[in-house]
Amino acid sequence: MTVRIASGAGFWGDYPDATGRLLDHGEFDYLQLEYLAEVTMGILARLQESGRPGYATDFVDIVVEEYVDALLDREITVVTNAGGVAPTACADRVQELAAERGHDPTIATVTGEEVTAQLDELRADPGLPNIETGAAFPENVEPQVAVAYAGAFPIAEALDRGADIVITGRVADPALTLGPLLHEFEWEADDYDRLAAGTVAGHLIECGTQVTGGNFLGDWRELSFGNLGYPIAEVEPPGRSP
Repeated sequence: MTVRIASGAGFWGDYPDATGRLLDHGEFDYLQLEYLAEVTMGILARLQESGRPGYATDFVDIVVEEYVDALLDREITVVTNAGGVAPTACADRVQELAAERGHDPTIATVTGEEVTAQLDELRADPGLPNIETGAAFPENVEPQVAVAYAGAFPIAEALDRGADIVITGRVADPALTLGPLLHEFEWEADDYDRLAAGTVAGHLIECGTQVTGGNFLGDWRELSFGNLGYPIAEVEPPGRSP
């Protein structure tokens, strides 16, 4: 058994036609879409404060609008962190758009990683010391948003419950790949070698075209950066990605 996971976005603003190109030229079981960086969380929080969506609108306005029919018809499961600071709002909008096209997918959200409301308590105890220096969190700094990293197991649980689309907030980047692998292969929390292998596969593909030529160290003028392919990881039960 081999699970094929395609990566159609490595950041918010990635090529808008990536999902279409993958659908045209590849066969895969999962589509992962990675939109978030640390700075992106602050941007999304500011957008939400101003009354605009606090999620990655590329996912809704491009991927869902243009490709939801093909993805659902081909039974391709979507796993994405497009939820940003508003995974539930993102899921609600996706459900609306799918319904307009006659679909009723099962959409799951992974939440709980935003801790902005708990920040005062966390700063008091244990004080949020710097992990490298031990220095206390500066009292004169007021963060725009405070977010912890969720992992792969909540994604796997959502898939175990039959989700067609999983929308998360800030999860560790390789979790978008590792979650489906946990679900498909029933790896346990102490299957360290397999978890490590799945994490490597996830890290390789989560930045999209960076692994298919974007980090080329030779003469960059030899490449056509406007037409880089998007990666598909083929993972086997032991964790191998041949």
